[in-house]
Amino acid sequence: MKRRHIPESARRRKLRHRYGLTTEEYERKLEEQHGSCAICKETKPYKLYVDHNHSNGQIRDLLCARCNTIVGALEDERKDLVLLYLEKHNDNRT
Repeated sequence: MKRRHIPESARRRKLRHRYGLTTEEYERKLEEQHGSCAICKETKPYKLYVDHNHSNGQIRDLLCARCNTIVGALEDERKDLVLLYLEKHNDNRT
């Protein structure tokens, strides 16, 4: 997936408005995670997403696009159904 470039000033505004983070706080978090996704541990050539709890806005960690999408989907009310589905089909594997 090709990501479009976001100007630095727009990125700063987005971090501050959506998450209450400064660019420096984001960069510090990125350094703490050694530049990698908090879940899969892969380093990406682009900025990682700020993962946050959608209910209370609390920031968790920085995630790659794929892991962020998965976490977002699992926060949905269907997460238990999805997990049961995966568990059911995982049992059939040898």
